[in-house]
Amino acid sequence: EQFDEYLWNFDPERFVAHNLKGEGPKWGSPVEITWELSQTNRPLLINLSNNAPQNATRFKQIFDFVPYEEALREQARERYRQYRAMGCQLHTENL
Repeated sequence: EQFDEYLWNFDPERFVAHNLKGEGPKWGSPVEITWELSQTNRPLLINLSNNAPQNATRFKQIFDFVPYEEALREQARERYRQYRAMGCQLHTENL
């Protein structure tokens, strides 16, 4: 819900059309925000959870983040291992 609010506060020229899961018509928005893995067929996942989704390979692209805090970095390393075990093709970038 915080992410939803963040997107609503974007500058109107940079607005990202989105809805929370269950809001609006099915396929009414290119971006769906959910706290559980959506059953809709979306090409991109931005994972903000502590775990890799079980069926990550169904997405064409996944964005996952490595926080600075060490405990959270270890969780990110575990997600990396999970993605690799599922056969995901991984690329890392320093931002």
